[in-house]
Amino acid sequence: MSAVAMLVALLASLLVCTMSTVSGMGLQPFKVGDVVPMECKQGADAKWGPPPTCIETGEPFAITFGLERFLHCSISLDETQFEYVKSVVENKESWQCRIAVTADRQLYMPISFPLWGVVDGPHVHVDNRLHFIFHADNGKIVGGAIYPMRDKYEGVKKGGKLSLHGPLKWFSKESYQTIGTDEPVDVQHDLPVSLVAAAVFAFTLLLSSLLYFAVLKPNLAKTLLKSD
Repeated sequence: MSAVAMLVALLASLLVCTMSTVSGMGLQPFKVGDVVPMECKQGADAKWGPPPTCIETGEPFAITFGLERFLHCSISLDETQFEYVKSVVENKESWQCRIAVTADRQLYMPISFPLWGVVDGPHVHVDNRLHFIFHADNGKIVGGAIYPMRDKYEGVKKGGKLSLHGPLKWFSKESYQTIGTDEPVDVQHDLPVSLVAAAVFAFTLLLSSLLYFAVLKPNLAKTLLKSD
């Protein structure tokens, strides 16, 4: 392989590595204890909005990245909310939500709240225990699900409340290796963009100099000598 071909191949490899690095740096990882952004909507024609507000905190329902705990969230059931819960139990509607997989909210993962129960006239008996399971890798959420666990049925009615509760668990990557409450999730520490840009510029300048002194300058000298 000629010197020119080798330098071209090296420059191409450098460009590919640089693009991969920069694209990877665009996704900001979560830190342990960060609140994971969540949005929900009721019905196919509804717009994304905040999840239901919990009576206990007065804040929208939230999960914290990398921390395992037992969640409690009681939801007030006005007429609209009650009818929606009833439709979800009857499998006529799906309680659709989505969570951000990175802290910068560039990507979202779909997730739903499945409600298991029985409609009994003006009342709905709901199994109110849910398990919240998520997988994380390098500060990014790579998978997750919310599913009901057979426990006790709660009788709810219009004007009442639905008390959802259950464990929040975090697993490492695609495995089922539990990440303890005091044990941080793998969080990647990305290099600053300015540092990467400076390194790319330095490498490009170095390779350009090598190309000039190793190939272009000798060829230019030969051409001038021949012309003389």
